[in-house]
Amino acid sequence: VLGGLTQESLTKAKNSVPGLSAIPVLGNLFSSRSYSSDKTQLFILIRPTVIMPRRQKGMGKLTRNAYEMMNQEMVTSEDIFGSLKDPVTHWFFGDANQDFVKEADKTMLSLITDLDEQSRHDNHAQTKLRSTNSNVIMSSVSAS
Repeated sequence: VLGGLTQESLTKAKNSVPGLSAIPVLGNLFSSRSYSSDKTQLFILIRPTVIMPRRQKGMGKLTRNAYEMMNQEMVTSEDIFGSLKDPVTHWFFGDANQDFVKEADKTMLSLITDLDEQSRHDNHAQTKLRSTNSNVIMSSVSAS
């Protein structure tokens, strides 16, 4: 649940015959009261869905281009703490950006490699399953 709105309203109404409803005890025979309660709720829901790529070859061209553009931007921009004037910050975090970029590159390459290996494994399993199914079909056709 991302969020939502709730609205509640309570309505009280009294209907009566003028003059006669003012008579004590008998006035209740000439009047009526009604109560209504309305409650409206609106929920905003988000359901994540994993969309499998059409081609099982790791990153798509668009994703690879976006990654390369972001990577180039990180390398060419000044380091994370470069705009700070505090010498202690430079002393502690002098080369933090370069280490970060190297770690990010290693992580992305590892992810790409894992995706490629998973894709190859999935394709191999699908091919093996298809050949097994065709062998079963062929053996059932020849048995009949």
